[in-house]
Amino acid sequence: MKKNLIIIIAVVISIIAILSVGAFFLFNVSDTYYYTQIDESNMTENEKAGQGGVIDFTGGMKYLYTLTCYDKNGKEKTFTFGANKNLKNEAFLKLTTRPIQGVVAWEEIQYKDLPDSVREKYKSPENQ
Repeated sequence: MKKNLIIIIAVVISIIAILSVGAFFLFNVSDTYYYTQIDESNMTENEKAGQGGVIDFTGGMKYLYTLTCYDKNGKEKTFTFGANKNLKNEAFLKLTTRPIQGVVAWEEIQYKDLPDSVREKYKSPENQ
């Protein structure tokens, strides 16, 4: 009886520890920002968008982009993210990312708003 009680307590403590670590990574991790430029050749249409299903790893987004992105120091990383509309070709984006979750938000920005180390990676648009 005493042995079973020790096993139950150990299992409960293990479950609490796993849930705590998971909650930390999902809710208490700071955002990291990456910058990219839309390239329509790296966009695919998600034919199953909005059809539901048990698990939809695309978030139901109609357009999926796989783009090379750069952090504020110019370090390269590739991300795949979705949008409900076709984004303007060659527009610059600031992506908000989190560990495990990936891209959680994006916003269009101007070339002049890119960090210097990122600006070096792209040609300056003529109208800015």
